[in-house]
Amino acid sequence: MLRTTLAQCNVFTLQKNYLTGENIAGLVTMIETLAGLPADPPASPLLAAFVRQKQFTAGALLAQLQPAGRLISSELMRTSPYIVSKNQFLTWHAATARQRTQAYNAEFRLWGIESNAEIEQLGQEILEMLGDRPVTAASIEAQLPGPVVKQLSQTSRGGRVSHTSNVALALRWLAACGKLAIVTPAPGGSEAEIRYIPFEQQYPDLDLAAAPAETEALTALVRAYLAAF
Repeated sequence: MLRTTLAQCNVFTLQKNYLTGENIAGLVTMIETLAGLPADPPASPLLAAFVRQKQFTAGALLAQLQPAGRLISSELMRTSPYIVSKNQFLTWHAATARQRTQAYNAEFRLWGIESNAEIEQLGQEILEMLGDRPVTAASIEAQLPGPVVKQLSQTSRGGRVSHTSNVALALRWLAACGKLAIVTPAPGGSEAEIRYIPFEQQYPDLDLAAAPAETEALTALVRAYLAAF
């Protein structure tokens, strides 16, 4: 029988998480092993990589997030932004699709949108008007017929009033579904500089139709987390 101490178990877990400085791997390999890095707030993946790699630089991570790189950022686990390997993206996206749908359904209701058909129809109109170059939300909104655009608001229990629009919700929904890719501004840029482009234009090497079935994808995700943690 193999006997271990609590200290040995802790060291083993830290080693698997690249937190002992002994297992130095490339950035992409490390992210694949960990099944992704949380990307919200924006500093999270930078800090997570920094403590695991002695020679890490923010530029190295940002370079891999370019279309020609090997990483991609998307809403995945817990319907939150994650940075994952392109090799794992299709599987992780399929594994978390149901969770994203439920989360967005609930959010639409909070904004007073009773039917998902409204957002889906607006999303289709947006997709049909987009070309092959990234455009901002303001540009997209300006091209839509005036009556289509609706300003929305909600009041929290504490009395705080929040505002958005059906266009903003539709853009987030399209990105979560893998129909739009988000082109983030350079470090220090404003949220207004975020641009959108059809997913297949930005990532022609990723075909969501080739994603595995939900059960297979969930099995792979659970195994990846068990192996890492």
